[in-house]
Amino acid sequence: MHRKAVTVILLNSLIIPIILAGDNLPRARTEQGVYIGSRSTINDITVACWYGIPYAEQPVDNLRWLPPLPLPTSNDINIADTATLCPQLSSFEPPYTEACLTLNVHAPENASNLPVYVWIHGGSFTTGAGGSYNATPFVITSINYSAPIVVVTINYRIGLLGFLADEAFYNGKSGVDGRRTTGNYGILDQIMALDWIKKNIRSFGGNPEEITIGGESAGGISVSVLLTSPLVKTGTFQRAIIQSGGIWPNATKDLQTAFDDSGNILRPLVNCSTVECLRNLTVKQILRAQKTIASKNIFGTAATPVVDGYVLNDTIENSYARGNFQKVPVLVGSTTNETSLYTCQVFQGSATEAQRYFPKYNLTEEEKQLSINMMRYWANFIRTSNPNFEGSAINWNTYSINSDNDLVLDTALRMRNYHYKVACSSLWDLYATTNDTPTSSAISSTKSRQRFQSFFCTVLFQIILCTFTRF
Repeated sequence: MHRKAVTVILLNSLIIPIILAGDNLPRARTEQGVYIGSRSTINDITVACWYGIPYAEQPVDNLRWLPPLPLPTSNDINIADTATLCPQLSSFEPPYTEACLTLNVHAPENASNLPVYVWIHGGSFTTGAGGSYNATPFVITSINYSAPIVVVTINYRIGLLGFLADEAFYNGKSGVDGRRTTGNYGILDQIMALDWIKKNIRSFGGNPEEITIGGESAGGISVSVLLTSPLVKTGTFQRAIIQSGGIWPNATKDLQTAFDDSGNILRPLVNCSTVECLRNLTVKQILRAQKTIASKNIFGTAATPVVDGYVLNDTIENSYARGNFQKVPVLVGSTTNETSLYTCQVFQGSATEAQRYFPKYNLTEEEKQLSINMMRYWANFIRTSNPNFEGSAINWNTYSINSDNDLVLDTALRMRNYHYKVACSSLWDLYATTNDTPTSSAISSTKSRQRFQSFFCTVLFQIILCTFTRF
């Protein structure tokens, strides 16, 4: 097994002091044994933390580019103190590992039956990790304001390792009941993680019947995919939060386009004609090829979910329009300057280092209060499906198509109506769909968009948000 574990059988003189020292540490019993975590205390409030808990067999060797497999049961004692990082391109070489299907849990000390928030990281489906988000401040804020929650952050395969679409893998029929699938291994990881959480979160103080999924950017798109995937069982989660991942144009690819944009490029790059050859590639070889594939994409990414007839039967837009999605309360919106990394490059030639990366910044008192307000809105939505709380600076109204209202989350919180201009709406209307292909004109697509929005908003408790740049 690719996990850090201390078993009862190995309790020798060197290990006994470690276990004894951990007697006061938080423990959680799962189907894979007991996990010993750690504690983090800030201002006399303690959060129990577990890092790097495996939720599936690790996708290495012959399991590479296959749907994840469930773990066998075990009675091991496991030390959960180290988060993992999936392989990804970077200016430096981090200690990444292909054995990265793990999750992290942050819970109030002695938590019991609390609502659970499962965070899916962003990063264009090519970078990021669950461990990059420190959920301790969020959990502490939820405790401070009497709305305690448990937060779980997950890893999933990214880049080509998570989203390679290849015809040979597709014909390998690796799905349930011998069904064909390819290009969505990262999404299948997310589904497996939710299944593990559902079965085991009670031992960490969470309520398996009160799960909210959420994510930003690629994580937000992932939430949209999970809302529309036929593989996700009703009741898997009870709420969803989509941050900058509602309905992006081309957020998914059709099967043939996915083949042409990944598998059919990868094979000649690495001189592989067989599945065995691909599975024998080193991670560095795959990452080098991934960089070449990304250079051919306008958004500079080599990973996109695929409409493969297994994980997804249709585009996200079509699934929403036809009512094929999980009918749960949804909080959805966008982050200011979400795509500036790309638009600066595309429309201005190149972005400066200052534009590419946020400098060190000390929050003002007003911005600190905004951060608290946002965490309180999120925590209350996770608990009740309503983000509003007693003493809210402003009441966050349910979305109405008649007023096209949204909440601006800034130092000056405010509701607004009819903010989006006709020109901008017409651009996105070009991507509105009611059948198998995008509509050909803004006029006809505007009508289909109105039908789509009316249905979507009458079924879902939809709330629109905009977040400010520095959060």
